[in-house]
Amino acid sequence: MVRRAGRADTGGMENLSHETRTKAFIVEDSAFIRERLDALLGEMNGVSIVGEAATPQAAVEGILRTRPDVVVLDIHLTGGSGIEVLRRVRSEAPGVVFIVLTNHPNPQYRRACMEAGASHFLDKTAEFGKLRDVIAGLGISSAPEAAKLNPQENSMLATAPLNAFVSTPRGAIAPHDVTPPNIAKVPTKCSSCNLRELCLPCGLSGQDVDRVEELVYTRRRLGRSENLYRAGDEFSSLYAVRSGFFKTVHTLEDGREQVTGFHMAGEIMGMDGIGPERHSSSAVALEDSEVCVIPYSRLVNLGHHMHGLQRQFHKVMSREIAQEHSVMLLLGTMRAEERLAAFLLNLSQRFTARGYSASEFNLRMTRDEIGSYLGLKLETVSRAFSKFQEDSLISVHQKHIRIRDVAGLRRVMGQSAR
Repeated sequence: MVRRAGRADTGGMENLSHETRTKAFIVEDSAFIRERLDALLGEMNGVSIVGEAATPQAAVEGILRTRPDVVVLDIHLTGGSGIEVLRRVRSEAPGVVFIVLTNHPNPQYRRACMEAGASHFLDKTAEFGKLRDVIAGLGISSAPEAAKLNPQENSMLATAPLNAFVSTPRGAIAPHDVTPPNIAKVPTKCSSCNLRELCLPCGLSGQDVDRVEELVYTRRRLGRSENLYRAGDEFSSLYAVRSGFFKTVHTLEDGREQVTGFHMAGEIMGMDGIGPERHSSSAVALEDSEVCVIPYSRLVNLGHHMHGLQRQFHKVMSREIAQEHSVMLLLGTMRAEERLAAFLLNLSQRFTARGYSASEFNLRMTRDEIGSYLGLKLETVSRAFSKFQEDSLISVHQKHIRIRDVAGLRRVMGQSAR
């Protein structure tokens, strides 16, 4: 069965206006991710979602019936593989452009997808927001010959290694230059954001969520390694991470940098500046990212009239304090292997809350940055990763992590209590 994103009375097809340039079809078995894709593509002018599917059979039938310009395809589907969908559709409808969006961006899957005819291969956890730019780059010229890679490019990209613990370089996969500008201001709505249950609107009623729209007046896009703010900058706003990954860094008196945190989609940054009215740390994008800018004065004023919002903000601050205490405990009482186990389990829980796999994910930070955060030397972090792999607790392939034994990692982490 194909699930429609439009009105129920459209008979399985969108009522496309003359302005629509690109018809999109979503193949994804996670309802949470489908909702996020609906919201992301729904914000794009000239893009219409003509159908959705969660199984290979429904996907093939829906794509061949609706004949979309572009298909956003997950690899692991209910009852089969997205690669099967790609091969079957490409043989019957070679004009359809396929963008693979997966939690499993390893070279083997990439090679299989590119050889089957995919034009783009994106990491779901790292490049979700980039999907918008890829489709915009296709535009009206999304005919098959404009979007396909030539065989030489396919071969080069399929065999290209991924850099360990570093995001894939821009343009390494996409055949078009769709690099977003460093900073872009566009309107946004909390009510339509699928991260709202992790952010400030969490728990608010519909009417209150509408009022929260007054908080966010812009989004800001940042390229990898770009500063969102620097230590010493005047504090004026909080930042809700919409996509991407950040690290916060404190510069010590001797010039060394200490990583104080890693932040992903749905989390709030910038609270270090509330008291002193200047930021005490710097926030740096670990990959192409986007944030919602929340002027603090607006938050305070609106909180006076909305007690629910005020309570939610206090909860967010409380979580921040609890996280700092957890890090202090981690650094003060745990051995190296226990620290790394706690770090990986924490990442797993945070990815799970966002609808991603709990056992497979990509690290956005380098091992050196992990060591800085955990208070360990690079060599110690590398030895701990190797030990976990030897003990079959995890599998490591460059930047890709697969947790094979969650209970085992918990036992390692619990050794400090003995």
